[in-house]
Amino acid sequence: MTAEHRHASDPQVFAEDEYGVPHLDAVLADFVAYSHGDQHAWLNATRHYFRPPSWYDASLEPDSEAYRLQQDRLWSEVTGRARAHDAHQDEQTPEVADMDWRTRPGLFGLMVPEAADQLLAMGQILKHSRLHAGARLLEYGPGFGQIALTLARLGVHCTVVDVNPHFLTAIERQAEMYGVHVRTMLGEFGDAPADEPPYNVILFYEAFHHSRDPIGLLRRMKPLLAEGGRILLAGEPILPIHRGPIFAPWGLRGSRDAMAVMRWRGWYEGGFDPDWLGETFAREGFRQVIHEGAHISPCATVHEYIPDAAAPALAPAFSARWRARLHGHQQAEANPTRRLWQRRLAWVARRLRA
Repeated sequence: MTAEHRHASDPQVFAEDEYGVPHLDAVLADFVAYSHGDQHAWLNATRHYFRPPSWYDASLEPDSEAYRLQQDRLWSEVTGRARAHDAHQDEQTPEVADMDWRTRPGLFGLMVPEAADQLLAMGQILKHSRLHAGARLLEYGPGFGQIALTLARLGVHCTVVDVNPHFLTAIERQAEMYGVHVRTMLGEFGDAPADEPPYNVILFYEAFHHSRDPIGLLRRMKPLLAEGGRILLAGEPILPIHRGPIFAPWGLRGSRDAMAVMRWRGWYEGGFDPDWLGETFAREGFRQVIHEGAHISPCATVHEYIPDAAAPALAPAFSARWRARLHGHQQAEANPTRRLWQRRLAWVARRLRA
């Protein structure tokens, strides 16, 4: 695929409540202005729904190579990078090198209400991990490592893998300060030290959605689990397919903040339908259990995947649910009159704000 073909912009018509690739520079400008204190620039923006480019084929099967390559192409157009996504290059946060790892790491650099949400989510993860002293944890994308460090202080053997060496350095220094050991590894999702035994829990907290190949990742992780080992996902954008952030079973999500961040940093900001995840894990022999935590904190819901020989039999029911949602979404997109009430509501909202 040539760079010219990747970035060819076909003429498209957008409703006033929609945006697409042609609008992303303006979306990013609003995002930056909001981050500098201009509340109006972001909160009162009227375009909320991302419409993929006209070449996007919503009928592709989500477990096909064509679907994954289409997501790669969409990432390329959204980010303005005429190449494939590279986690080591595109998932970096260089400013971490200058952050205070001793007193203000991770959630301790947030405002109190946001820090509370993170702590509540951490409690959910610890509770549903059911780990104990001597058990083994592998965490991907740990950030400043507050979960792994807490578990290490409770006697759990923890290994963390991240593409950002600055995060790993911060974790090593904190572990030394606490007098515990956390093994660190520079690598991508699915990597693990070759000399370590299998793990009781593999954890992703606000990280799994950065995977550009979740099916391949799941298959890479299966051999890393001990017998009865489980996979936990928490703080992830897992929402039913609908008009807005999740417009496909898996792949880039259409929320304005995600699109702005991708345009700015080049991160892969994905999202998932819960039934698509249930089907995918079921086919690989895992039963899905959802521990709801939204009533506690917006990032406290934990999706647990437990090995179960009967799990593949559950896959058709999961598939039927997400396919029905996707069909309804496609029908709505194909029928503009169905969205007339949404455009009228947006018009009323603009009048009220004026």
